[in-house]
Amino acid sequence: MKRLLAALAFANLAVFGYLHLVAPPPPAAPAPAAVPRLALVGERATPAKAADLHCVSIGPLRDAEVAHAAADYLKGLNLAPRERTQEGDASPAYWVVATRKSAALAARLVQQLRAAGVADVELVPPAAGQTDAQVSLGMFGERAQAEQRIRDLKKFEPGLAIVEQPRRLSRWWLDIETPAAGAPVDVAALVKAVPNAAGAALGPCVLQLPPADPEGAPNGAQPPKTPAKTPGAPA
Repeated sequence: MKRLLAALAFANLAVFGYLHLVAPPPPAAPAPAAVPRLALVGERATPAKAADLHCVSIGPLRDAEVAHAAADYLKGLNLAPRERTQEGDASPAYWVVATRKSAALAARLVQQLRAAGVADVELVPPAAGQTDAQVSLGMFGERAQAEQRIRDLKKFEPGLAIVEQPRRLSRWWLDIETPAAGAPVDVAALVKAVPNAAGAALGPCVLQLPPADPEGAPNGAQPPKTPAKTPGAPA
């Protein structure tokens, strides 16, 4: 028994000496990762905001062709215009007309006027269910023009009348989003590049349709097929 205890003691001393004097020390355990400190509500960073944009509108433009040309110019400046149409009531057109009881009588008047050298004459057949026919002698944007036409033709046809025709007018606009702090769109440069855009201006979106000009009813415009008759018009 004594020999066994001595052997165990010797073995313990040998292992102790090996671990502390011969064997390399075990690697140190890695230090725990630093835990980030929680930020208070007032310390949190505010996310960056996108540049504020505002919408500007260029117009009015008189037709789609001009609007397309102006839009192409603006696209060349790295802008993204959006086309918009707006329709509203326009000033009436003034139709100079003679009325006859039948299409045959109206056709005879057309021949007489053309033989006398009068231009811009057109026969308007009777509407469905009616017998009266009209002879159109021009559509005008201003009443004074229509009245002058009557004076010029009085010697050929004393029974001319003026019939007001209501009109609707369309105008085109280009809406553009630009940085609020950026330079405004140079409308003068646009008009220089697209001369038919003359009269356009820069304003906020959405603009209202301006009063119509009388140019929308040039001489020789197609007359309506079923015109309203003027009270007291000659037969």
